[in-house]
Amino acid sequence: NAVTKSHLSNEIPAEKALQS
Repeated sequence: NAVTKSHLSNEIPAEKALQS
């Protein structure tokens, strides 16, 4: 779910950086 992904990224910036 895009919403879930966005929420996770928002809560864990590090996770977003890793995925990116």
